[in-house]
Amino acid sequence: MSLPIALLAGVTGYLIGAVSFSRLLLRIRAPGVDISQIQHTVQSSGVIFESRSTGATAVRFQLGNRYGCLVAILDMHKALVPTLLFKLWKPDASYYLITASLAVIGHN
Repeated sequence: MSLPIALLAGVTGYLIGAVSFSRLLLRIRAPGVDISQIQHTVQSSGVIFESRSTGATAVRFQLGNRYGCLVAILDMHKALVPTLLFKLWKPDASYYLITASLAVIGHN
């Protein structure tokens, strides 16, 4: 295993994982809306659901189911694509595991 390629795999996975599709999509579709403050009244109970999450569920509450699903799919693919590329580029080495692991860490 080559250290420079391992570093490239790690940095690539982390940086791509750190992209927040929920913030990007909300900025494009609903500029000025604060995604980190959600208050939603639960039907037939009167209970108010509050969240400070910035993920697909927050987008779903702000923009609807279609955009929430889109963000979830984009979040999955941001780890899948670079991992697959490293697996295809260097199939005999485990660089793809480094990429996948750091994509998850970058996402979190």
